[in-house]
Amino acid sequence: MATRALGSPIADQSIRNPNFFNGRLLTGGDLTREQQARAESDAQLGRAHGPGIATGLEVARVDGSEPGLVRVQRGLAVSATGRVLMLGTDPVVKLVQAAETASTGGSGDFGACGALPGAPYVAGDGLFLLTLAPASFAEGSVPVLALDPVNARCSSDSRVDAVKLRLLRVDDLSIASTDAAAVANLRSRAAWAYLRGAGWLAAHRGLGSAPTPGPVVAGLTDCDVPLALVYMVGQAVVFVDAWAVRRRLAPSAASTPWSAWLGGTNDTLAEARLLQFQGQLADTPALADAPAAGVLAWLPPAGMLPAGTDWRRFLGPLQPAREVTLAPGDAPVVLAEALRADPIELDGTGARRMRVYRLDGGGPLLFVRDLRHVRHAEQVWFDATRGALPGADDVQQAIEQLRATTCRHRVLWPERAPESALAGLKPGDDLVLCFEPGEYRWERPFVIADLGQVHLRGPGATLINGAGECALRIEGCDSADVADLALEGRRPGSGKDKTGLGLLGALTVVDTAQVRIERVQARCADAEGLRAAALVCGLRTEAVGKRAAPQLLVSDCVLTAGADQQGLLVLNPGAAQLLRNRVRGSGKAALQRGIGVGGRSAGLLQIEGNLVRDAVCGIGVGISDSAREEDPALSAERVQIERNQVVLQLRGDEKSLRFGLFVGNADSVLVLGNHVRLPGSAGRQLDVHGLRLHGLYGAQLTVRDNLFDGFVQAVAFQPTDKRGELARLWRVEDNVARGDEKGFFLAVTDFKDELVRRDNHRLERLKEDKA
Repeated sequence: MATRALGSPIADQSIRNPNFFNGRLLTGGDLTREQQARAESDAQLGRAHGPGIATGLEVARVDGSEPGLVRVQRGLAVSATGRVLMLGTDPVVKLVQAAETASTGGSGDFGACGALPGAPYVAGDGLFLLTLAPASFAEGSVPVLALDPVNARCSSDSRVDAVKLRLLRVDDLSIASTDAAAVANLRSRAAWAYLRGAGWLAAHRGLGSAPTPGPVVAGLTDCDVPLALVYMVGQAVVFVDAWAVRRRLAPSAASTPWSAWLGGTNDTLAEARLLQFQGQLADTPALADAPAAGVLAWLPPAGMLPAGTDWRRFLGPLQPAREVTLAPGDAPVVLAEALRADPIELDGTGARRMRVYRLDGGGPLLFVRDLRHVRHAEQVWFDATRGALPGADDVQQAIEQLRATTCRHRVLWPERAPESALAGLKPGDDLVLCFEPGEYRWERPFVIADLGQVHLRGPGATLINGAGECALRIEGCDSADVADLALEGRRPGSGKDKTGLGLLGALTVVDTAQVRIERVQARCADAEGLRAAALVCGLRTEAVGKRAAPQLLVSDCVLTAGADQQGLLVLNPGAAQLLRNRVRGSGKAALQRGIGVGGRSAGLLQIEGNLVRDAVCGIGVGISDSAREEDPALSAERVQIERNQVVLQLRGDEKSLRFGLFVGNADSVLVLGNHVRLPGSAGRQLDVHGLRLHGLYGAQLTVRDNLFDGFVQAVAFQPTDKRGELARLWRVEDNVARGDEKGFFLAVTDFKDELVRRDNHRLERLKEDKA
């Protein structure tokens, strides 16, 4: 191995300039060497700047009657050898040439490459690479000395440094088709290969790994500057893709093994990837209307889509949950940062999700690769004053402060599995869960069991069980607070649920001591026979005496029950307030029961301000499981049914009990200010009562200020036995019935002395009511 001393000249591959001095014999060869030395010096400077296109040289298809034409814009480029190539005009180049003229050259026209290897394009379909290459020729002539023997070439006046265009076939990527999808896919695959997508991805998996080179094209040399890919079928130019191969000037990396990580090549490739995608989208706007994975081979790490694009369809599995508004002034920064990442291969392996921004003011959509690992939360500044978190100077500190608080919220969104919201919770832990807006489609109920205090919120969220009657079940918790949530059970059950409730609701809350349900919308499906409810809450019968009787509040809910189903079912409550709820049918047929309270025992029941429509049975307290009037099961302490509106709907073939209001066993009963209506003539033909009282009653029973419309008998009173020997006061007074029949009150009782009937009246219905 040869060694060199420090300070000694190293002249290998150095430029040798002729030394001129007075008295030296000067020849043409000396001047030629001087020109060559100057050219090599310029080439070294060109190689230092890096190869690429400085200005112009854009290639466009020329549409017209003559096929195979492209226009090349004038411009300036530098080859990999450092040679500066200048095109001084905007020539229209004919890519299809006759075979007999294809090999001519030397004049600078499009044709053979001179000393460069490779043959020119003559005819045939396929994908081709259009390049700009150097060319030179002699021009003019000058007289020579007769004494000096020279050839004709030496007598030329000038040597012209010109350029020429070459077309080289790309064999590996060609197809013979003009189908739009196939052409789009070919163009995308070719760009992926020339933009070195796979090579860059592979290089980034190893430390200091150089990327693999792009495709090898026969005849391509370092003297060529690629201008565009051209796809031709039948002598016609199908597309011209410049940015698949076009690069701006950029120096190479200082270290070859690190060229995939550092250096100007990375910036030029990032720019070319974006511009290639945007160019293909501009040439074929229909690409934005189809899923990208079905047509394209890859996507850049950032790109623009037209404002009206269905970006969810276009991005497919790469789509984010939602788009975000972005100020136009921030868009260049977001775009530049995203372009530094690798492109995304659309083969389904390792693809990262995108983020989608909509430029404020109705601008286009900007999608960028999700770079969630680029910055740690400690690197993101946080405004502690506005966030009311003193001492939190970065996002990580803010998260840790919030994490340490006692109010820990969990969030669920439609794409997330519901069980993930319960991860890490132990029996007795509290849960605060927020459902983000959207439809949550499941094939099983979401069950929350054996926790402490449960708080659920979901404005704009709908929980759907497509395979059963129950979408959400809360069981065995200390308390449940559910508000602003919609639920649907789209397939009714058997009516014999394993929990022991008999019926399940779209929302079911069971064996929970404190229950508060507000502003909930629940719906159950149609079925033959009573098999589901919109909302069920209470205590299982087998748990009576083992668990505390629940305290219930159900208010301001909208409950839609399918045909023959139930709106609201309450079982064994310690106390229940059912306030301002709306219960209605699905519109196909009447629901079986509007509001029902059943089981074995109950404390205070307040049923007030509710609207029940389209029901065979309106509001019932004390309905047994079998719904037989001779078997009222529930025993309540106090029942208050006040200011409710009930509109019944009967077909005439109902076999079950039919009523507007019903109260069974109770120590104290107050039925006040209700309006119960039976439209049409069904009340004259069927045994239907506006209010039915059947069971054991205590010392106080009051029925006052009610309006019964359309019933043959407005009130039926049938106490079954005495409850103790105490004196009792039972009053039915100041009630009004409207209808054509004469009867108002039917009483079957041995306690006439205890019953006071006063100021009850029947009025004839108005003509419009009769109609």
